[in-house]
Formats: sequence, structure tokens, C-alpha cells
Amino acid sequence: DYIQGMGFDAIWLSPVVQNTPCGYHGYWMQNLSAIEHHFGTAQDLERLSKATHDRGIALMIDAIFNHMGPTFHYEHNLTYDMFFPFNDPAYFHGMPQYWEHLDGQDGDMDQHQREVGWLGSGESQLPDLAQENPFVESKLFEWIHDTVVRYGVDGLRLDAVPYVNKTFFQRLKTEILPDTYMVGEVVVDKQPLSYMSSYINTPSDASGAAAADHVVGPVIDAVLDYPLWAYIRQTFAQVGDPPTYQLTPQQFVDSWLALNQSFAEIGVLANFVDNHDQERWLLRSPDKRTYQTGLVAAMFLPGVPISYYGAEQGMQGTPFGGPASRTPLWEHGFSKQAELYRWTRKAVAARKRMLAGLIEANIDDISEFQALGDHAVIFRRGPAVVVLSQLAESVLDVPTPWTQGTVACNAL
Repeated sequence: DYIQGMGFDAIWLSPVVQNTPCGYHGYWMQNLSAIEHHFGTAQDLERLSKATHDRGIALMIDAIFNHMGPTFHYEHNLTYDMFFPFNDPAYFHGMPQYWEHLDGQDGDMDQHQREVGWLGSGESQLPDLAQENPFVESKLFEWIHDTVVRYGVDGLRLDAVPYVNKTFFQRLKTEILPDTYMVGEVVVDKQPLSYMSSYINTPSDASGAAAADHVVGPVIDAVLDYPLWAYIRQTFAQVGDPPTYQLTPQQFVDSWLALNQSFAEIGVLANFVDNHDQERWLLRSPDKRTYQTGLVAAMFLPGVPISYYGAEQGMQGTPFGGPASRTPLWEHGFSKQAELYRWTRKAVAARKRMLAGLIEANIDDISEFQALGDHAVIFRRGPAVVVLSQLAESVLDVPTPWTQGTVACNAL
């Protein structure tokens, strides 16, 4: 009721498999055959799937193919034999020396290093699965296929995509789950937009240099739009006192146009302003009006918008993301009267009205996309004229396509 009340028609769940100790978030897999008991049981997940589908809501789960949980973490002395079914070092790329671990999204290494290296370091180093091993590949395929079928999963959010060879994901999409929507996390520092677009563009559009195994796409259906996330935050999230912005409206426009030119279909990208790996918007920029502006940009520009749970209740989290940015929503309540809950419901409804006025052929078209003065961006998409302002209060002369006497509705 709570999610549907805002108008959303899909839910993205954390990874559901059993995790190693301290893997509260779902990303430290231990046993592919079991459901993480902190989240519930297999029967609970089946009931959730039925409830969502009965309401016309799609179900997407997060899936990890790059690594298992740490082999050693704090007081727990863990070894490979605690993993299932990958209970032998032969199923992993060799443990690197401490200076060889991947530093998150380090962009200075070549693609082969990225695919065989281990994420994390020290007590939180993540054993890197060798997907080129036939046993590993077959078991990963078997696990995710069975999960999708048993729980009626409609889509997958693929974790750490650049750290797995493209051949694996292309086979997963084309041979194992061709009818399952797949959106991938592709974020690596210092890489051009063509690196990210090579995962979804056709071969003629893709950058072959981005593929270590000579696969140039398309590999999966979509990617999370991290560039747009950065552009929105840098333009509309207030930093400092007095508030300043990292990008001007004109720089935002120029950046989005370059992004649009890098993808064959900009509308398949997943737009967002918050997620589980980043500081929450309201921690960085507490004025709720700035968050509303950012979410409008993500919702009304072409793409598939995603809203991170808790923002509608004003959750702020702590610096650098982490546990406090992922606390259970029930600790904050499920108030349908919260200001941002009610506002999000209006924004989703307005987006749906906009889309209803479009046809498939031009659903991703926008026009009159421009900076308006020094503090605003405007664009038109179908029947909607969207104004994004850095100022809480301002008077703007906004060009519109309407004839004299047309009555316009302020949807928000």
C-alpha cells in the first residue's frame, strides 16, 4: 500500500541470498541456495512476489556475479569452504597482493585487470569469481535462472558490471534470461561516456577499446545513469553557506546533450538522485526544495526514474553512505502524510500524465532544452514544460508553445 500509494509500478529489492557475517546489505554472498534470514524466508519472498504482481507492480532484485563475501572479516575467521557452491580457491581469480586490490572504481587499470582483480582490501577483500571457469559460469546461470522462475522476478539490477567479462553478461542476457529486464551498474572513474554506452549500444555505436574480451555490445538492456546523477547533484544540490553550485545551468545543458549523443537510446537509462552507495541528497543539501528539483529532473528527462526508499520520509543518513544510509524504513515510519511522500505522489502522477500525451516514436524527444538566465534550466517534453531552478523564489519569463488563452496547470 505504501509504495503503490506514491504511484510506483516496480520495486527493486536488495540481493536476497544468504550473506557472510556482517553482510547486512546483501552484497557479500555466502550460499546461493539459501535466502538471507534477516530478510525473511523463501516463502516470504514468494508471498511478496505474488502481492506485487496482484497489484500490477513489477519485481526487480539485485544480483551479484562478480564476487562472494569476504573470507576474513573482523572476529570471524572465514575460509573458502564456507561458500556454496564455490567452496574451492580454484573457482576464484587468485588472491592478489595487498597493493593489487582494486580501489573501488579506479580508472587507471586496463579492463583485464579490472575483471580479475578483487574489490575491497584488508578484512573486507571480496573473493573475485572466475566466470570463465565452466563450473562457475554454469552454477551462476543455474542459480539466477531458478531464482527468476521461482520468485517471478521481472528484472535484475546487475552489481559491479565492469568487473565481470562482457561475454558472461551477454550470454546471461541472450541465452539464459532473454525475457528478463537487466540494468547494470557501470561506474568507473576517468572513463569516457563511450565506456558506459558500450554495454548497451549496438556494435556500430560501441567502443571496441572498452571490451577486453572483444565483445562490443549490446550486452544488457540498460545501465544506471551515473553521469546524470552527477550532473543533477552538481547543478541543484546546495553546497556550503552561502549555498553554491558546482555546475551552471548552461553546463548542465551541455553535459546532458553530450550524454544524449553517446547513447543510441537515452530513454533506456535508469535515472536517479539517491542510491545505497552514495550520500543521501538531503544530507548534502538539506533544503527539501533542492531534492524536489533534482527528482523532477530525474523523472521528467528521458529515462527510467528510480526513487531510493526513505527520501520521501526525509531520511538523511551519514557522510560517505554506508550503514546509516541503508537503515530500515520502519525506523523512520511509513507516514503517508509526510511532506515529501505526498509531493512524490504528485510528481509520479504528473510524469504519468506527461507520458500519456506522448507516442512511442517520440517518447524520448525533448525540445527547447536550454539554460534560462543564470539559475534555471527549462525544457519541453510532450505536453509538459519543465522548469528547474536553483533559486527558491524567482520570476522567470518562460517560453512556451501555448497560444494565448491556454490554461496551464502547475502539476506540482
